[in-house]
Amino acid sequence: MQFAVFLRGANVGGRTFSTKAVAEALADLEVKNLGTAGTYRVGKARSATAVRDAFQPLVPEGCDLLVRPLDEVLALVKRDPFAREGDRGSPFVTVLAEEPKRPVAYPWEVPDGGPWQLRVLRAEGPYVLSLRDAAEPGKFYPNEVIERALGVRATTRGWKTMLDLAKLAKPPA
Repeated sequence: MQFAVFLRGANVGGRTFSTKAVAEALADLEVKNLGTAGTYRVGKARSATAVRDAFQPLVPEGCDLLVRPLDEVLALVKRDPFAREGDRGSPFVTVLAEEPKRPVAYPWEVPDGGPWQLRVLRAEGPYVLSLRDAAEPGKFYPNEVIERALGVRATTRGWKTMLDLAKLAKPPA
């Protein structure tokens, strides 16, 4: 199976490591690195647990490993969930580490009651879709806002990263 790996808390708070070195060390799993934020495509693995076990000793302590089947990312990209939004903001996808602990009504905006800087559109499974005002990005980053609202750990990537992951998918054998 193919998987997407999203690291949460990599290369922040004084923790640094080489994302490239991780990919090189896991060449037998056909790992491709998508950059310094800690996003990878795993080309072949038996299970999400096997992926987690392979990555864990190679990443800094305190990083969360969010492992999702790559088929989920491909399905999300195929649905093109931001198409109907036009150019209303920069699109982001937040990957949830677990089921939300608090229910929220979608869509919602931050700040509340003023011109929005962040619009959280909806959840699609473990993925929360949002737009950040490109002209006025302000102080609101999707990850912090969504984690606080839902009460769970998460990590956020730009939509382009999800498109890049989809391009790295290997055709079925």
